[in-house]
Amino acid sequence: MRGIAIALVLGVHASVPFMTGGGIGVDVFFVLSGFLISRVLIAEYGATGTINFRQFYWRRSLRILPPLLAVCVALVCLAPLARIPVATLASDLGVTLTFVSDYTRYRAGHPPLYLASTWSLSVEEQFYLLWPACAVALMRLASAPARIIFILVGTAAVVALWRYYCSISGVSSLAIYDAFDTRCDALCLGCALAFLNQRRLRMIGMAWPLSLAGLAAATYAFRWDSAFAFNGGFIGISILSAILVAAAASRQSNVVSGMLEAGLLPWLGKRSYSVYLWHWPLAYHLAVNGHGGWMALIPVPVGILLGHLSFRYIEQPVARFKRIDAPGLQLLASFVVPALILVGVFFVVPRLPV
Repeated sequence: MRGIAIALVLGVHASVPFMTGGGIGVDVFFVLSGFLISRVLIAEYGATGTINFRQFYWRRSLRILPPLLAVCVALVCLAPLARIPVATLASDLGVTLTFVSDYTRYRAGHPPLYLASTWSLSVEEQFYLLWPACAVALMRLASAPARIIFILVGTAAVVALWRYYCSISGVSSLAIYDAFDTRCDALCLGCALAFLNQRRLRMIGMAWPLSLAGLAAATYAFRWDSAFAFNGGFIGISILSAILVAAAASRQSNVVSGMLEAGLLPWLGKRSYSVYLWHWPLAYHLAVNGHGGWMALIPVPVGILLGHLSFRYIEQPVARFKRIDAPGLQLLASFVVPALILVGVFFVVPRLPV
C-alpha cells in the first residue's frame, strides 16, 4: 500500500494527465500510518501493560531524521548550482527541520518550496508526538475497544466538520489542506481500524471493490482545492482508504493480496519515504523554471534511484541502531522532535511574513 501511495504522488507531481488526483496517495498513507503505528502500540501495551515512550521516539527519530537530513544537506550543497536564493533555502530548512511546514505553506512566499512535500511529514511528526500518550490514556480509561473506536471515529468526524467550517469561513485552501488540525481525520480512522479484531476487519474489507473503484475515480478527477474536497471529499477518500487497509490487513481477498504483493509495489513501498523526500526538490526546480512536458517525468526515475540509494545506504544501516540498549541516548532522542517543534512554533513561524 505504501507503493500505491507513492506511485500516486509521483504521478500527480509528474503531471501525468490521468492522475490529477494523485495527491490522495498522502491520504492513503495517513490512514495506513495510523493503523500501523497503533497496532505496534496496542501490541506493546497488551504485552507489558504500558508503552515505552523512550524507545518509541528513539525508533521514530531513527526512521525519520537521517533520510531527511541527507536531503537537506544535498539541497544546501546544490543550492549554488541551482541558483536557489539564500533566503529561500533558509526558510525551507527552518520550517522543515522544525516540523512546522504544515502551518507555513499558506503564508507569503509559501515556505517551504524546495521541501514543500514535507508538510505531510510535519503532520506525521505532530501525530507521533501526541498519539502514544493519547493511546495509553484511551486503553486505560476507555478500555473497551468499541469505546475507543467510537472516540476515534467521533474525533475524525469533528475534524471533518472543522475542515468544512474553515472552508466556508474563507480560510486559505492551502492552509486547510496542509494543517494537522484539518487533516488528522485520516490518521484517526487508521488508528480506529487498529482496534478492530480480524473478523471486523474482514467485514469492512468486503467492500474493497467499492474502495478500489472510488480511489481510481479520485485519482483521475479529484482536485485537492475544490469545494467538494473540503465538504466531504477528504473524509470520503479516507474511508475508502480505510476499507482497503482493512482488506489488506485481514487478507479478505486473494485479489487484493495478490495485487499488493505483486510486481514492484512491495519494493517501491519499502523505499517510499526516501523516494517521497528526494523526488520533490527536482520536480519543483523544473516546474519553477518552466520545464514542463516530458521533462516533468524526470523526477520520477531520479527520485526512485536516489530513494533506493537512501534506503540502501542510510535507512537500512541506521535501522540496526533501533535494537541497541542506550537509555541515555534514547532519552535524549525522545526530546529532539518536541524541542524542534517548539523552536518552530515560537521562533521560526513568527519570523515568517504573513
